[in-house]
Amino acid sequence: MEATPQPVRLGRGRTTKVRVPPRDRRIDLLDAAERVLTRGGPQALTLQAVASEAGVSKGGLLYHFANKAELIAALVDRLVEDTNANYARWDDGQPGSYTRAFIASTCHILTAADGDDVLRRWAVILAASMEPGMQ
Repeated sequence: MEATPQPVRLGRGRTTKVRVPPRDRRIDLLDAAERVLTRGGPQALTLQAVASEAGVSKGGLLYHFANKAELIAALVDRLVEDTNANYARWDDGQPGSYTRAFIASTCHILTAADGDDVLRRWAVILAASMEPGMQ
């Protein structure tokens, strides 16, 4: 799942990192932010904590997200996209299908074997609810 590059030996003790495309790096940073959130809650979500978790400098993080609010907004956007994809998966196009899709998707998420997914979703929602300007 992680695309974080590992150092590559060049010889004589020199190393270099494999270049990660910006879109992949952004995904890595969002994944790291979710890990920080699920492990420590919203109070643990700092730019430095996310950068450290992702194995990048704080400046590297700031290249993709200008501030914490932008990072949380991107987490919420990703959650909404994921939720909409789940609804689309269960939507059969018949009358009342959106309601059935919502119920089926929600039940699927809540009963999934991967409890980390449920925790991740609620951690993102909690972080967004505590961020000024996102309320």
